[in-house]
Amino acid sequence: MELAVVDSRTYMYYIQYVSFQLTGTFTGKHSAFKNLQDHVVSDIEMVFPTTFVHIETSLHLLGHCCELEGELSRAWQCYKLSLGVQPQNNAAYWHIFRLIEWLITGP
Repeated sequence: MELAVVDSRTYMYYIQYVSFQLTGTFTGKHSAFKNLQDHVVSDIEMVFPTTFVHIETSLHLLGHCCELEGELSRAWQCYKLSLGVQPQNNAAYWHIFRLIEWLITGP
């Protein structure tokens, strides 16, 4: 519970996305976002249903990027899928409650 474990390539795409987001590099941001999506989806297809290789954390990173893109329903889907993989001791609950709070109180 003290650690978040994620595939290194997933984390690299996430860091690229956040870096491009902060610097305002539109093309790089969307390229990194697409790479992150493709990589997480390929991880799900590759490992499901035998082992999950910490796919729940990858889904959290993808969900966060969806939030930054303003795609709250896609972020919600990422967090729900993460809960389906790991229903206990999952940070997705925190993300979902945060989304609910944002919908109630506003940005």
